[in-house]
Amino acid sequence: MRKFNLLIILGLLIFAFASVGYAAEIYTLSFGHGVMSSHPTHFGALRVKELVEERSDGRLKIDIS
Repeated sequence: MRKFNLLIILGLLIFAFASVGYAAEIYTLSFGHGVMSSHPTHFGALRVKELVEERSDGRLKIDIS
């Protein structure tokens, strides 16, 4: 019974600390294309960047090159 209680407590601690680390991370994605900055593909990539950063509340960043 003691081991079972210890396993329950350890399991709860693992889940508690795992969720804190997940919430704090910011991921950066890199998107590269071979067109000029005046090309419609570039404008589309900029729009996708805006939408992703807005909808992820800043947790996802996209670098366009």
